[in-house]
Amino acid sequence: MFWILSFEFWISWYFGFGILTPRLAPFLAPSAKAISYQLTPRLAPFLAPSAKAISYQFSADTRLSGNQIHDLPYTGISIGYRWDSSATSQRRCLVEYNHIHNVMQELADGAGIYTLGYQPGTILRGNYIHDVLRSSSAVGSPNNGLYFDEGSKGFLVEDNLVYAVSGEPVFFNKSNRDLHQWNHNYFSKEKPPETKEVQEIIRRAGPDTSHRQSE
Repeated sequence: MFWILSFEFWISWYFGFGILTPRLAPFLAPSAKAISYQLTPRLAPFLAPSAKAISYQFSADTRLSGNQIHDLPYTGISIGYRWDSSATSQRRCLVEYNHIHNVMQELADGAGIYTLGYQPGTILRGNYIHDVLRSSSAVGSPNNGLYFDEGSKGFLVEDNLVYAVSGEPVFFNKSNRDLHQWNHNYFSKEKPPETKEVQEIIRRAGPDTSHRQSE
């Protein structure tokens, strides 16, 4: 097991990822890993237009929390990499309290958070996603807030706020709503009224973890 805690990243890898967990045999797959703070791959548009701030695949019990991810040509967070619903080592991951905005500035067919494959026990919680853009030169599928691609199932999706997206706040491709659990989300094309619940999601998302220390 290994941990990555409270780092700030300023550059994307040349081949397109800020942080990448590779595909490994199940007994070698990374587990109990935490990624937290701020990810701003400022050179991504120049080095790799297909860059994702974070992509983790075939890992278990990973916590991705409190990141601010923005100004990307492509997807903010990508989890899983199996193009069907067969089981892998990707399971019980927690993606929570991330603030993702101004992504998808160059390419198509991506999202603030993108998922692929069966990931039992995985939770998407308290993420604040907005301004998912689309370039006039982009060709392909829509750019979305949450994108559940092929084989995606087994997620708990709760207390997320998604609005101002060029495609759909939530999009499914060979997945569907009934394969997941849903609680108290706020999905809209336009910014919703700032109710107490919406304000709380905004307040809790991003790098400042002082208000989450008791959790």
